[in-house]
This record gives sequence, C-alpha cells and structure tokens, in this order.
Amino acid sequence: MRLTVLDLVELLRSQNIFDISTVSYAVLEVNGDLNVLLKPEHQPATPKDLSIKATQQGLPQPVITDGIIIEESLKALNTDKDNLCRILNSKHTSPEKVFLMTLDRYGNTYIVERD
Repeated sequence: MRLTVLDLVELLRSQNIFDISTVSYAVLEVNGDLNVLLKPEHQPATPKDLSIKATQQGLPQPVITDGIIIEESLKALNTDKDNLCRILNSKHTSPEKVFLMTLDRYGNTYIVERD
C-alpha cells in the first residue's frame, strides 16, 4: 500500500491510538480501513471483566426536539404522551424546557434542557 511509518501513525491517531506500543496487531483492509487489536492490557474493560451487571440498552429515539414531542417516536417505542410526561415530571422538567430528549425501549433517557 506504500504507507510510510508516518502514514501509519496518522491512521492510528484517527482511531484515538496515540501510543503505538499499545498495538498488538493492525490490519490494513482492502478498502483502506485500518483495523487495530490492542494488547490485552490496553483493551477497554467491559462490565463482564469487572464482574458487574450491565443495564439493558436499546436504540435511543429522539422523543422531544426543541420542545416538540415527536409522536412517531413514541409509537415506535410503544409508549404515549402520558408516560413521557411522567418521566419528565420525575426529572422536574416539561417538554417546553427540553431541547433534546431521547428514550429507548428499556426506559433509558437522555435529556438536554434549553438554556
């Protein structure tokens, strides 16, 4: 592929790898992507590694954007405005005060309030 060492280091940095000594293997794919396997001691710990139970997560859907409730997202999540309002009340906020709110099918939320 005629990569220089500097090209390789740049590709590693684009994957947030700044120390080449942490790399076990790097494979340059046919499409030009670089896939990296870090040495075991440099791989991120998983909940299993830490012997902790991970919470279920689903695909977050935007349910409020700029204070407007997105009905299609509520339907996709099999919920309604009443449930959404209960969640917001428990967080001491209301739709008008929310810039962005996401919700997944397990009830996990992320809320960014307006300034």
